Amino acid sequence: MAIFLGAKGDILGTRSVSDLMDGVQGKLDEQMAYLLPGEDEELLLDFKVRLDAELAFEEEVSARFADCMAKLQGVEYADQLPDLLEQFNRLATDHFARRGSVVALHELCTACYDVVMRKALELAVAGMELDSKGRPAFTCCFLAGGSAGRKEQTLRDGAEYFLVHEDPGGSLSSYFEEFAYRFIAILKLCGFANAGKRPLAGAGVWHGTGDGWRNWARSRLHQGWEGGGAVAAGLADLRGICGDEALIADLKGFARDILSEGHQGDTFAPLIRKLSAMPVALGMFGGFRVARSGEHRGAFDLEEFALLPLVMNVRILSIRHGLAETGTVGRIKGLLDGGHLGVELAERLLKAYHAIVRQKIVMEIGTGGATGFFLNPEELSAEEAHHLKNGLETVVSLQRIVYQSFAEQG
Repeated sequence: MAIFLGAKGDILGTRSVSDLMDGVQGKLDEQMAYLLPGEDEELLLDFKVRLDAELAFEEEVSARFADCMAKLQGVEYADQLPDLLEQFNRLATDHFARRGSVVALHELCTACYDVVMRKALELAVAGMELDSKGRPAFTCCFLAGGSAGRKEQTLRDGAEYFLVHEDPGGSLSSYFEEFAYRFIAILKLCGFANAGKRPLAGAGVWHGTGDGWRNWARSRLHQGWEGGGAVAAGLADLRGICGDEALIADLKGFARDILSEGHQGDTFAPLIRKLSAMPVALGMFGGFRVARSGEHRGAFDLEEFALLPLVMNVRILSIRHGLAETGTVGRIKGLLDGGHLGVELAERLLKAYHAIVRQKIVMEIGTGGATGFFLNPEELSAEEAHHLKNGLETVVSLQRIVYQSFAEQG
């Protein structure tokens, strides 16, 4: 769950954690130098008690999460899902309140929601069989895009999903439509409010044939920025969740070809100019840029003016350099490993991502994001405002690099 640069299994060997451990050791040595005999042992014992409490908390969360996943996988009826999801939300909220870790919440949510999606598909098929609709043999798969594809889901955000089947003879259309209808109904029951929308703007479930999906994907590319070019770039986030592995590989390969075609052609040039000029909530003199009037006076849309510019510019730079990674954190590390970002900027981008998404999660927990994610900087602590402002400055630096990287494309 670590966000540290260079973490590849041995977290203790990373520079950030080494610095942390050295800092803790230094503070202990500093304090113990002024203690009376016996007090140094008392300090170390107290430190051990605190560490034991943290380990116990992690073990408790792991046990609760395993129990929740086991119950979800054992669900027999759709109406059992909402209560289990609420149980998961409490667990994830408790962990975030204690740890404040964005990437840990992403990991918990991705694991849980993937199980829910698989279970919803399973229940939809079972419902068809109970109603004597049969179960014809057909090739089908379920893929995720957007935040779900990047494994960056949080407690309340929407995500893109694609339920795709192959139907060369066109004989399965009526079965598949009813199957998709049942599946989406189960998702709505679970609180995925956007389940019935096709993902033209970043949330919902697209369902149809493989040829239909390929036509949809290609049309997104050729309609440019205003008509969906950004959505076409979002195909780089595609991730298979379940179903026929060959079909998943075929659709992901098609998406890569589409993106390569756009990159080599003239489609991406205007898209890059737009991305590198996306407005960020940072004023000319280093302050926050907020709405001066209207319902959200004194606030700014955290998603539109902070998170999207970061995620989309990292994504397009990753496409430019042919990275296969779908997550924003992984893409930043991949760009660093490939020499396309410096160490300092990569670290700043990781911190920016954490600062921005952390505020989004706090708002989700507080309001559910029902009215959007409009953040009033006056409500932030001085430390939170400092980290968020630094994050926005880093996003602007990234936009300059994106513009320079694609300058030769016109």
